[in-house]
Amino acid sequence: MVNQQRLPLGRSQMGTCRRNSDRTRMCRGGVRYFGHRYRVIGCDLSLESLQAIDFYEQRVRADAVQCIPMPDASVDAVVSSYFWEHIPPPLKPGILQECQRVLRPGGKLIFLYDVETDNPLIRRYKNSKPELYKQLFMDGDGHLGYETPKANRAHFEKAGFHVLTQQGMEKTPLQGASVYIKLAAFEGSGLFERVGSLGATRWFYPWTLLLRLVDSWICPLLPVSWARIEMMIAEKRK
Repeated sequence: MVNQQRLPLGRSQMGTCRRNSDRTRMCRGGVRYFGHRYRVIGCDLSLESLQAIDFYEQRVRADAVQCIPMPDASVDAVVSSYFWEHIPPPLKPGILQECQRVLRPGGKLIFLYDVETDNPLIRRYKNSKPELYKQLFMDGDGHLGYETPKANRAHFEKAGFHVLTQQGMEKTPLQGASVYIKLAAFEGSGLFERVGSLGATRWFYPWTLLLRLVDSWICPLLPVSWARIEMMIAEKRK
């Protein structure tokens, strides 16, 4: 969760969200949360994605790699859900430079993204069939920017941001439903397939709540490299 001390209510923020993924409901939920509390400006390559969410006060169709068509120092936060891991590493510095430009001094980046993980459960299958792992976890999801937590932090710090929070999530065998669907391809039908099917049922939200509780209570005690998802909160220096 984002502490309101990090981002006081009523501020302006720009949000990006990759709609065409299995995180659609989570992403929309995040936009809904911010939409009730802040002035949200949507930024996306896809006009369809921008129109699909009704909480944006303003919509900007743009490629953040090239330019964010907004004035300098015009927003208090840039919020991104499952976008960062789809950006090739050589292009990430340019996006962060644009974020630096549009953020006011003291403004925040709040990014949620997948990372290259050493989670013991996933590592077992990754080591057994590396090509299948690459096909399912990287190529199939368009994860051109899959990097470790350490490598991701380096991008933000090199761009001049001060890291406030780097929270690793899903470090245990309890994973999002989409992960079990992928792991079922290694094992065939069975337990993974049954658990993965939760993503399409009413149990999606209770399961997600359980994951977030584990993230809060247990994951801080586990190695950073075991994270499969990361939340980064970084500040533009005043």
